[in-house]
Formats: sequence, structure tokens, C-alpha cells
Amino acid sequence: MAFSPDEKILYVVESRAEPRTILAFDVASSGDRVSNRRLLIDSGPHGTPDGFRVDIDGNLWCGWGM
Repeated sequence: MAFSPDEKILYVVESRAEPRTILAFDVASSGDRVSNRRLLIDSGPHGTPDGFRVDIDGNLWCGWGM
């Protein structure tokens, strides 16, 4: 899991999904809830995203295998 620099978006890897995906959720201003689940990246049949980070500009950097 990782947050955007402003902590308004939560990114999650579905590591047990087939194919693996990266999801994004909006974080409530109170910080205690997420909503608006959406598919950000679908790795397709040959990808395995994992080990990601978000830089200070909001770019999502992902390790990618297979």
C-alpha cells in the first residue's frame, strides 16, 4: 500500500488476483475511510506488479516481474 503525497489517494496491489492489479481509492478528509475503488493498472496475463512507491511529484513507481 502507498499514499499519494497529499494522502488523498491510497494505492493497493491485489497480489493474489489474477491478473494482478493496482487499485486506487479516495481517502476521506477525516482519514478514516476510503471510497471510489477503481482499477488503476491491470498487469495483464504476464505482469506481476509489486513493491511500489510514490515520489514527491505523485508518480507511482512499480517493481515489475515476469
